[in-house]
Amino acid sequence: MTGATLRLNVTCTYAVPPSLVSRGDKSAAIIVFMTTPNAFTIRPATSEDVVAIHALVRDLAIYEKLVHLMVSTPQDFDRELFGSNARIECIMAIEDDTAVGFALFFHNFSTFLGRKGLYLEDLFVKPECRGKGYGKALLVRLAQIAVERNCGRFEWSVLDWNTPSIDFYRAMGATVMPEWNIVRAAGDALTAMAAMKVRPSGGRKVAWVERSDAHQPPLELTPTGTGGLRGTERSL
Repeated sequence: MTGATLRLNVTCTYAVPPSLVSRGDKSAAIIVFMTTPNAFTIRPATSEDVVAIHALVRDLAIYEKLVHLMVSTPQDFDRELFGSNARIECIMAIEDDTAVGFALFFHNFSTFLGRKGLYLEDLFVKPECRGKGYGKALLVRLAQIAVERNCGRFEWSVLDWNTPSIDFYRAMGATVMPEWNIVRAAGDALTAMAAMKVRPSGGRKVAWVERSDAHQPPLELTPTGTGGLRGTERSL
């Protein structure tokens, strides 16, 4: 399709041998192994990594031919990874004290399984550092975290033209799911969707209760006749 990019969903669950699962605070585990001649480490990201993370994301955007869509800043990553309401996580691939790759992830949830899952938003290794097993090491660490946290699934997306990555994921045991497409609303489309009027059949009124007010009776939204709503009420 002209002007459109298809991403294929990938689902994988790994059975990790107990000998590979770290003890103690497992989600904060550090994996270290030796290459020739460089030392390689996988560790959780810290706030000192946000500039490197941003640079790696830009490298990824260039590789995926999507750099025109990138508007994020190091401050965005600092806020979302390490702020008071942080919901995302990141692990770093370090070669000789230099960040050469990363994997950013968060939890989703499967209603069918009744269990949370691990969703990999992005994984990237610098081109000059590929072929050393770093991407595989990042995926294995994420699979370990998914198992440690009792996740039902480990999922991510891949561009449909990225045949090397698709082949790599399949070799790792993942399943590409071509029957699924990603649906997205962003920018003006998202704003327009949020502003849509909802008019259920039968003359029913629509009520929206914020989660913090869930113990309160539902608030009925009544049009004022001037396009607005009474008080602080808002239309759905």
